[in-house]
Amino acid sequence: METTIGIFFLATLIEGLIKYLFGEAKPSESGEVKERGYLRYVSLVLGIGAAVAYRVDIPAMLGLVSSYSLVGFVVSGLIIGRGANYVNDIFAMVRGVGK
Repeated sequence: METTIGIFFLATLIEGLIKYLFGEAKPSESGEVKERGYLRYVSLVLGIGAAVAYRVDIPAMLGLVSSYSLVGFVVSGLIIGRGANYVNDIFAMVRGVGK
Protein backbone atom coordinates (compact mmCIF):
# COMPACT_ATOMS: atom_id res chain seq x y z
CA MET A 1 0.00 0.00 0.00
CA GLU A 2 2.81 2.41 0.87
CA THR A 3 4.45 1.74 -2.50
CA THR A 4 1.23 2.51 -4.35
CA ILE A 5 0.94 5.83 -2.55
CA GLY A 6 4.58 6.58 -3.40
CA ILE A 7 3.96 5.92 -7.10
CA PHE A 8 0.90 8.17 -7.07
CA PHE A 9 2.92 10.83 -5.27
CA LEU A 10 5.75 10.73 -7.84
CA ALA A 11 3.35 10.84 -10.78
CA THR A 12 1.44 13.75 -9.28
CA LEU A 13 4.66 15.55 -8.38
CA ILE A 14 5.99 15.29 -11.94
CA GLU A 15 2.68 16.40 -13.40
CA GLY A 16 2.69 19.37 -11.01
CA LEU A 17 6.28 20.27 -11.86
CA ILE A 18 5.49 20.28 -15.57
CA LYS A 19 2.50 22.57 -15.05
CA TYR A 20 4.47 24.83 -12.71
CA LEU A 21 7.52 25.14 -14.97
CA PHE A 22 5.73 25.34 -18.33
CA GLY A 23 2.31 26.65 -17.33
CA GLU A 24 -1.13 25.71 -18.59
CA ALA A 25 -1.80 25.61 -22.32
CA LYS A 26 -3.68 28.79 -23.16
CA PRO A 27 -5.89 29.24 -26.20
CA SER A 28 -4.81 31.76 -28.82
CA GLU A 29 -7.02 34.60 -30.01
CA SER A 30 -8.60 32.26 -32.55
CA GLY A 31 -9.52 29.84 -29.74
CA GLU A 32 -7.06 27.11 -30.71
CA VAL A 33 -4.82 25.56 -28.07
CA LYS A 34 -1.24 25.21 -29.27
CA GLU A 35 0.07 21.64 -28.97
CA ARG A 36 3.21 21.36 -26.86
CA GLY A 37 4.38 17.85 -27.69
CA TYR A 38 7.82 18.36 -26.18
CA LEU A 39 6.25 18.26 -22.70
CA ARG A 40 5.64 14.53 -23.15
CA TYR A 41 9.38 13.98 -23.45
CA VAL A 42 10.17 16.23 -20.50
CA SER A 43 7.66 14.26 -18.44
CA LEU A 44 9.15 10.93 -19.52
CA VAL A 45 12.68 12.03 -18.65
CA LEU A 46 11.55 13.24 -15.22
CA GLY A 47 9.58 10.03 -14.67
CA ILE A 48 12.50 7.78 -15.55
CA GLY A 49 14.82 9.89 -13.41
CA ALA A 50 12.48 9.64 -10.44
CA ALA A 51 12.04 5.87 -10.89
CA VAL A 52 15.81 5.32 -11.01
CA ALA A 53 16.47 7.69 -8.09
CA TYR A 54 13.84 6.08 -5.87
CA ARG A 55 14.33 2.54 -7.26
CA VAL A 56 10.68 2.10 -8.26
CA ASP A 57 10.11 -1.11 -10.23
CA ILE A 58 6.40 -1.56 -10.98
CA PRO A 59 6.81 -4.71 -13.14
CA ALA A 60 8.72 -6.41 -10.29
CA MET A 61 5.87 -5.50 -7.92
CA LEU A 62 3.56 -7.39 -10.25
CA GLY A 63 5.85 -10.42 -10.38
CA LEU A 64 7.57 -9.56 -13.68
CA VAL A 65 11.24 -9.51 -12.69
CA SER A 66 13.74 -8.64 -15.43
CA SER A 67 17.33 -9.85 -15.56
CA TYR A 68 18.29 -6.19 -15.90
CA SER A 69 16.95 -4.01 -13.11
CA LEU A 70 17.27 -0.89 -15.28
CA VAL A 71 14.50 -2.22 -17.55
CA GLY A 72 12.03 -2.21 -14.64
CA PHE A 73 13.07 1.31 -13.67
CA VAL A 74 12.63 2.61 -17.22
CA VAL A 75 9.20 0.99 -17.59
CA SER A 76 8.20 2.38 -14.21
CA GLY A 77 9.49 5.82 -15.21
CA LEU A 78 7.41 5.71 -18.38
CA ILE A 79 4.31 4.92 -16.33
CA ILE A 80 5.08 7.55 -13.70
CA GLY A 81 5.92 10.16 -16.34
CA ARG A 82 2.61 9.58 -18.10
CA GLY A 83 0.83 11.03 -15.13
CA ALA A 84 -1.28 10.28 -12.12
CA ASN A 85 -4.39 9.44 -14.13
CA TYR A 86 -2.62 6.75 -16.12
CA VAL A 87 -1.13 5.18 -12.98
CA ASN A 88 -4.56 5.24 -11.37
CA ASP A 89 -6.10 3.46 -14.38
CA ILE A 90 -3.45 0.71 -14.30
CA PHE A 91 -3.81 0.01 -10.60
CA ALA A 92 -7.61 -0.02 -10.90
CA MET A 93 -7.29 -2.58 -13.71
CA VAL A 94 -4.85 -4.74 -11.68
CA ARG A 95 -7.13 -4.65 -8.63
CA GLY A 96 -10.07 -5.65 -10.82
CA VAL A 97 -8.19 -8.66 -12.21
CA GLY A 98 -7.15 -9.80 -8.73
CA LYS A 99 -10.74 -9.97 -7.44
